[in-house]
Amino acid sequence: MGHSRLAGACFASVLAAILGWARLQQDDNEDKRLLAIELEVANGWKVDKEALPAGLSASDRSRFALTPDKSYRKVHIDLERWQGVVAGGEAWAGHSAALSPWAVWTTSRLLDVSECDAWMERAEHLNLETGDFVFAGGGDWGLKRLHTGGRRLSSTRMVEDTEFAALMNERIREQVPTELLGGREYVGVGHSFLVSRYHAGEYFAPHFDGRGSGGVYSHATNASAEFTVVLYLSDDFAGGATHYISGQGSEVAQSVALRPPRGYAAVHRQGTVLHSGGAVLKGTKYIMQFFLYYKSPSEPETRALTNLRWGA
Repeated sequence: MGHSRLAGACFASVLAAILGWARLQQDDNEDKRLLAIELEVANGWKVDKEALPAGLSASDRSRFALTPDKSYRKVHIDLERWQGVVAGGEAWAGHSAALSPWAVWTTSRLLDVSECDAWMERAEHLNLETGDFVFAGGGDWGLKRLHTGGRRLSSTRMVEDTEFAALMNERIREQVPTELLGGREYVGVGHSFLVSRYHAGEYFAPHFDGRGSGGVYSHATNASAEFTVVLYLSDDFAGGATHYISGQGSEVAQSVALRPPRGYAAVHRQGTVLHSGGAVLKGTKYIMQFFLYYKSPSEPETRALTNLRWGA
């Protein structure tokens, strides 16, 4: 009996040791994966996890909270029809294949004034979350909150709305590429809508959107997000343009700042267009972002899905 108890105790000790080792290995793998994501998101820039927007140096704030300068190209937005702004691969000079003829364009009216007002009122009842963070990760690992080091200052909330997605799809479908390079056909508007509010002094620093990001599209499991739509819900504010920026591998050859009227949108490709939410100088800016989905490629792509990557 004594030998049996001793053997049982030894077995329990060994099992506990094995389980403890497995947990340590799992924790180590989690740490390594998180570090890899943090490095991808940082994109070569230093991210001070302790930094807060209110405590930024003048130099950092000027890099994060952009206003247009004389180097920017001037664009008059056509309100009657969609309008190409940045050609696909404009800055690449043929070194890489562009997925579509346009990397950035503006739309005709998508929402009327009353619809914009309704969404702004809805935003105020959504308990918008203010925070200096972005989400990264995804897949079977899930999304993690990463501190931005003072790079994002706004209030947001993601909303799922299938009926509104159908409405937006009906209104925008004639203003988007019907297919991408390789014959990937347009599928539709995703069901996730990111509503954001920017008060005076708030901004979103230069970044590349994560390619394939865009929330949920439950009816298109074989589809991935390729474009982000930035729909302006208000326009009674100063500053707050969406900046499309050259450099760092961006498709944009010369920077341009777009500020569509309320109800209109700017659209850009995910992953390859450097952009920012410019500093709001006066008033309050409301926008909504949603995502355009295309059939997933039949063969693995060389341009893999990515997380958000900083450009400043």
